[in-house]
Amino acid sequence: MSFLFGKRKTPEEQLRDSKRVIVRAIRETEREKKQLEQDCNRIGNEMRMLAKLGQIDAVKVLAMQLVRTRNYIKKFNAIHTNLTTLSMKMQTQKSTAIMAGAMKKVALTLREMNSSMNLPQLQRVMMEFEKQTEIMDMKEEMISDAIDSTIGEPDDLEDSEAVVEKVLEELGIDLNAQLSNLPTAKDTIGSTVTNYVRPRAAATDATSITGPAPNSGSNVPINENDLEARLAHLKKNVRPLIVYE
Repeated sequence: MSFLFGKRKTPEEQLRDSKRVIVRAIRETEREKKQLEQDCNRIGNEMRMLAKLGQIDAVKVLAMQLVRTRNYIKKFNAIHTNLTTLSMKMQTQKSTAIMAGAMKKVALTLREMNSSMNLPQLQRVMMEFEKQTEIMDMKEEMISDAIDSTIGEPDDLEDSEAVVEKVLEELGIDLNAQLSNLPTAKDTIGSTVTNYVRPRAAATDATSITGPAPNSGSNVPINENDLEARLAHLKKNVRPLIVYE
């Protein structure tokens, strides 16, 4: 009748109260069982004392009392076992109720998520994302092409190579021929390179680029180190960006 004078207890509160009652009953049962065990020991000692005195009738009476006490102990053991089993069942029921409550909350959450998820709208979002990604890739490619065309590194490289070849032609040097005539591993380091004829007409222009010739003459033997130094000096001083044909 407690619900008439106050708020009705929830199942969790009722379960907690019932478990508290069961725990109290188990403690009382254990206390009574210990008391009966002490009585059994006391009766046994009295029976031995009376048996020594030869009082057989008193021993028989105490024997009946000892048997009853032992039976009570067995009953208390059974009660203790039943109460423990009941407490475990209540704990299991509590765990089951907690799990059911959690599953209920999860089910409600999943239902709300499913109801809020619009598949057609999600498909439209994915299509729009794919479209914008493709547009961004195309713009990046166009910007890269524009930068490459503005900077023009490949064209500059080709122009510089053309200028170097032109200067070498003016100097009368065939670069491929000179490279093919370089000494191999079988030749000695001090071997000379094929002689070349330096045109007199281009001497003035070549001197401004490559520096003065080591000796004046029609046929001058060129040393390998001298040729490499002149080629390095030539490539260092040529500026293809300011040369105009």
